Amino acid sequence: MNSIQPRPKSIQSYIPLFALLVSLQPIAGVSPAFSQTADALIQPTTQESESTPEYEIEGSSQLSSDEAFTGEVFHYTLTLSWEGQQEWLSLDPPEIAWPEEIEQVDTRIKSVSKAGAHGPRGEKSFIYDLTVKKAGKYDLPDVDVEILFQDSSTKTVDILGKTVNVTDRPPPAGQVMTEKLKKNGWIIGGVCALIVAALFFFFLSNRKKGEVETDRPDPWEPVEESLNRCEALQKAGQAREFYGALESTLIAACTLCQGSAPRKLSDCSMVKKLEGQVQEDFKSLSGEIEERKYRPDQPRPEEMERTQKQARKVLSSLKQIYQERGS
Repeated sequence: MNSIQPRPKSIQSYIPLFALLVSLQPIAGVSPAFSQTADALIQPTTQESESTPEYEIEGSSQLSSDEAFTGEVFHYTLTLSWEGQQEWLSLDPPEIAWPEEIEQVDTRIKSVSKAGAHGPRGEKSFIYDLTVKKAGKYDLPDVDVEILFQDSSTKTVDILGKTVNVTDRPPPAGQVMTEKLKKNGWIIGGVCALIVAALFFFFLSNRKKGEVETDRPDPWEPVEESLNRCEALQKAGQAREFYGALESTLIAACTLCQGSAPRKLSDCSMVKKLEGQVQEDFKSLSGEIEERKYRPDQPRPEEMERTQKQARKVLSSLKQIYQERGS
């Protein structure tokens, strides 16, 4: 039967015994050599604390784009990086005196710690959201960033600024058309009124002649042209001009159909000849146009689009009545 051998004890387990013997040295007459050996054994082990190493700190600046537009946000980033752990130093967002036309909208901080070829690497970025009121070329100032280390020492890193070129964003094509219609809306309204008057006198003139000319222009063609102008006003969002031109167009169509010009759409006798939904659409259009003369609010784009579609449907039926009447 194999016997179990006791495990030898480490020298650390005898330290209390050595301490006791050292304390009895004056009484027992222990030799100085033994005392020195015991002191070495009972001396507490110490570990050197980690200190912040010396390392270089790099600073840089970056724009989201060298070109920006007035009223739109762009980003300006200041970044500091160093060889070492991210928590070894403390950084606060630097206060920057921007040019007068530049407004700081927001500030964000981004911290990163990652492994590098020579040990850990820290990085901290300050992201400024900026906007500019006026077009021009602006020099973003140089920045002095103060750094606070764990041992309360400080260091300043200089970061060079950037230059950003700010321009006005060109308006979309639809907006250009809208601006032109705003300037010339009264002209378009006048043209529509002239078309109505011309149609009325044209009709009266042909009735007096009592004959049909075989090679004359289609009297309904100006109505179609006027309706196309209404569509342009609708797409441009010019509500007042749109409803005014639409009323003139419908009155011109009623004039051709019934032989006399009604004072307003509700006086048009042709509405009785319209069938079903088309008749309801005509009544709805008449009421909406009359109401929009006095309402101060702006109709929604989808309302104007629906009105334009109803008008096309009604005018198509009136054109059919006009053609049947003339045949």
